[in-house]
Amino acid sequence: MPVRLDPPPASPIILRYTLSADEDPATADADTADYRADGSVSVPAGVGVAEVRIAIRDDDDIEPVREAFLFSLDAPATDAGYRLGATTSTRVTIAEGVCDRTPEIRDALVARSRADRCSAVTTAHLAVTSLNLAGIEIPTLRPGDLSGLHNLRYLDLSGVGFTAFPVGAFVDLTNLETLRLRNNGFETLPAAAFAGLARLKTLDLGDNALTTLSAESFAGLAALETLEVRANALATLPAGAFAELASLERLHLGGNDFATLGDGVFAGLSGLKWLYLGNGRIGRLEGGAFGGLSGLESLLLQDSGIETLPASLFAGLSSLRELRLDRNALASLPEGAFADLSRLESLRLYDNRLAELPAGLLSGSSALRVLRLDGNRLAALPERMFVGLSSLDTLLLAENPGAPFALALELGRTDNPDPAATGPARIALAVAEGAPFAMTVPLSAWGGTLSSETAVLEAGSERSAEITVTATGGGQDEVQVVAGPAPAVPGGVTGIEIGVEDPLVLFGEGTNAPPVPEREVATQRMQSGAHPTAFTALDYFRDPEGAALRISGATADAAVVTVTAEDGVVTLTPGAAGSTTVTLTATDPPGATAELSFPVLVREAASRPFDIDLILLDAVTESQAEALADAVSFWTAILVDTELEDVPLGQDVAPGCWDITTDQRIGTADDIVIVASVREIDGEDGVLARAGPCVVRDESRLPAVGALELDATDLARLEEEGNLKDVEEVILHEIGHVLGIGTVWVDHGLLRNPSVHNTGADTHFRGPLAIAAFDERGGAHYNDGEKVPVENTSGPGAADTHWRESVLGDELMTPFQAVGERDLLSLITVQSLADLGYSVKVGLAETYRIPGSTGSARATPARMIPYGDDILRGPIRVVDHNGQVVRVVPN
Repeated sequence: MPVRLDPPPASPIILRYTLSADEDPATADADTADYRADGSVSVPAGVGVAEVRIAIRDDDDIEPVREAFLFSLDAPATDAGYRLGATTSTRVTIAEGVCDRTPEIRDALVARSRADRCSAVTTAHLAVTSLNLAGIEIPTLRPGDLSGLHNLRYLDLSGVGFTAFPVGAFVDLTNLETLRLRNNGFETLPAAAFAGLARLKTLDLGDNALTTLSAESFAGLAALETLEVRANALATLPAGAFAELASLERLHLGGNDFATLGDGVFAGLSGLKWLYLGNGRIGRLEGGAFGGLSGLESLLLQDSGIETLPASLFAGLSSLRELRLDRNALASLPEGAFADLSRLESLRLYDNRLAELPAGLLSGSSALRVLRLDGNRLAALPERMFVGLSSLDTLLLAENPGAPFALALELGRTDNPDPAATGPARIALAVAEGAPFAMTVPLSAWGGTLSSETAVLEAGSERSAEITVTATGGGQDEVQVVAGPAPAVPGGVTGIEIGVEDPLVLFGEGTNAPPVPEREVATQRMQSGAHPTAFTALDYFRDPEGAALRISGATADAAVVTVTAEDGVVTLTPGAAGSTTVTLTATDPPGATAELSFPVLVREAASRPFDIDLILLDAVTESQAEALADAVSFWTAILVDTELEDVPLGQDVAPGCWDITTDQRIGTADDIVIVASVREIDGEDGVLARAGPCVVRDESRLPAVGALELDATDLARLEEEGNLKDVEEVILHEIGHVLGIGTVWVDHGLLRNPSVHNTGADTHFRGPLAIAAFDERGGAHYNDGEKVPVENTSGPGAADTHWRESVLGDELMTPFQAVGERDLLSLITVQSLADLGYSVKVGLAETYRIPGSTGSARATPARMIPYGDDILRGPIRVVDHNGQVVRVVPN
């Protein structure tokens, strides 16, 4: 530091000075340990400028990026040979930047600041709002390492390898809102671990080794809204462990191994809305475990080994809308278990051991929309099971010993217990279990008239409104009222079949009962110029006396379809494109009749060789419908030159796969039929979607029929977030599986070294065209195994059926969906279809390079959703050119 002397001294002098705090509140004061408090410098005679050198002491402390102290000249003695001028002090700045910080933090901050050296990092550089250090090896974090980051809102320190919790490291981050500390091996949290983070809203402590939690650890986090402690080593939780978290709304504790969850463990969390305790183990639940959670809306207890439920476990959860108890070991449910859950909308109890259900289990659950009891041991349903359930749209009861459970629709007289009593009579249609969905059932009367020709059972009701029956001419001659056909079971319902009882005889003892139309004939989908379709019409009628019935048929428009009937078999021959109605009449020997009418839709002959006939079972939003149509169009354009052999499907099996089927009947598969459903799978962030083929051609081994299932919750969330392109990509991905990607590789001999039972094996796809495309798109120098690398570490459903995520990254057919970013349908995928035998348009493949092949790796997306186990599995029927099953392949 220069000190000017004017005039220069005539003889040598000694200048004395003092160093002290700057006392400017806008500047960090240098630590007094950084410098000596005073000093002096000798100035020879005749020198006009004296150079003062101040030694800065180094230590292990982390200093601010910029700090200052005050340099002041001491007042000279009277005989010192000099006097002070107007300026006697000045500020001195120590510009250390971030050089004294933990090396890994120092390097990250330099890179983030784009500075050329650590000392060049300024306070302005540290005014960042987001810092992602995930995956960087940082063995320790010292107090002060993060100083100066006052504007930071988001900090990710996941997987950095801390050997101990970094006590005091976060005190300067007063504006931090999100802190992620996943996968670091912490075993304990010290008291006041997050001191200074008063504005923190999200804290992620997942995948560590925490064995317990205490309220002291979370002291000061009054603003925290989301806490994740999943996949740790928690065996118990003390009462009041979260009492400091008054603003908490979401708490994720899944994947832990709890011996007991005791009374009051969640005390103080009246504002909690979402609690996840699934996918781990809960040895015992005490009756008051969820006491005080009056605002809870979602309680997720799936796959936790739960064997019993205390009777009062859910008492007081008056706001609960979603309850998951699936994939546990429940053998019974206590009476009144769900009595307080009047707002419950979704109840999943599938894959337990329930052999019976208590009476009145769901009474008062009028808001219930989703009920899953599939995969249990139920042989029968309790009486009035569905009474009051007026909102159900998803009911799954398949895979129970008693399934399909028969619900009988029966006509009864309501104004008099004696049906033969004089009339007129009032009747109603009833179902003892209650109607699980709304039903409209046609009625007809022989010998009389009806005030209504339909009986309507509202969802949740036991019987229809009354209908008046009057004998012809107002007399008392016998009248027979026939109900039927029974309504079709809607797409969101499985494990139920609806039947109709014999005709109701009024005002007499009954003579010849007319035929009963038992069930509807499904809508017939045909294609102009395609094969005729035939079915046995006698399967749709029943004669109460067991007499033989004669079938005849008529069409409303012979230009669209013609109909013939012989020996009870009806044959439909398609004509021009259009729609019409066909009516079948069953006549018994005395001449009594019953009719069934059904629509026939004839599509135009395919204008190009390859055709995907997608049948959507459920109502969807306009944008979802557009995404489905766009995905079908994209695949059709790629495969436009493919011509596969037509496959007659017949009437015996509903088109679709397993429980994803349509009531419609399709005469011929040309080239592939896909039945799609948007429905409940497992809720948010579980299985995103799943698909696969179930009918495969014998000669080409390529699919003819497949199914596609999309989780309604996940799809709605993507749409709400504005990620409509993601919706289309999910559909594209799943249609790819129906076409054979990952699902027929083994049958074609193209998958090598499967990994499902050998995790980490070098699983790869051996199609030569796909390998050539892999090389062309940046994989020519890939040397980590054979080509094309297939996912080998993700478990069943993802492994062996997708490209390897770690290599192909943002390719469409990897097992992860990058939310908000493009996943590309590459030449590799297109050519893999050519390896299966399709003719492909390679020019329609999207522009894609293997990540890292151009020198830069793909940036980690903000959010990745695993497709999970997205392959629909079940027996695959292999059929010949006549549609006859030649073998069934277990899958």
